[in-house]
Amino acid sequence: MHAPVPSSSAEPRQRWRLGYGRSANAPRLAQRDQNDAWEQSLVGSGLPVAGLDLDPPRPRIVFAAPIGVGVAAEHELADLFLTDRRSVAEVREALELHMPAGHSLTGLHDVWLGAPPLPGRVEAADYRARIATDDGSRQPDAMVDLAVLRHAAVGLLAAGHLPRTRHKGGRVVAYDLRPLIARVDVRGVTVSLEDGAIAELCVRVRFDSERGVGRPEDVLAAIADSAGVQLLIVSLVRERIVLTGVD
Repeated sequence: MHAPVPSSSAEPRQRWRLGYGRSANAPRLAQRDQNDAWEQSLVGSGLPVAGLDLDPPRPRIVFAAPIGVGVAAEHELADLFLTDRRSVAEVREALELHMPAGHSLTGLHDVWLGAPPLPGRVEAADYRARIATDDGSRQPDAMVDLAVLRHAAVGLLAAGHLPRTRHKGGRVVAYDLRPLIARVDVRGVTVSLEDGAIAELCVRVRFDSERGVGRPEDVLAAIADSAGVQLLIVSLVRERIVLTGVD
């Protein structure tokens, strides 16, 4: 258990927007442990991060959106708040030397302190999933025709509603998946006998304050049901976070 946290800390004077990637080989940490890893890295960075004067130190970093355990990422976003101004070169050097394991810095921008909170600007996320048939054979002649998957994807986008269920808090919740899908594209890939991959599913899912967040796994499940096949995700990458007003 953490000790009680004081109600105030030194006011931030600078806000940096970080772009960062996470490799498929990064430690598979739960969300809380991911946050702890970032906090430990920021404490060691030497930067005047807001919240370091608390007991215990709680570096002030705000992530655009949570990311699932084991999901690789190419360009995530987070806002870091400093109590003293630093140059972009100083911040970049400090962060690159103290990123959490399996993470890399991909972008760094000085953001106005009064700009809207980052999580509230998240509109969608782009994912890329390599998929395979789930029959255990991993042989090309056992794999479903790409045209069948593409037809199923087109059908999803043409549907007015996509009733689905998901498990939440130990109960089954019914919801409509269709409003949470912005676009879907099924692409062919070179067949790999090692992982049995047959296609890539590229999908943009929406973040909605009332309906919830779209999940690429749910989109794949809907395509599989429509196509009448069993599919599995061989690898999953979140390509980027999409902010309101940014295509």
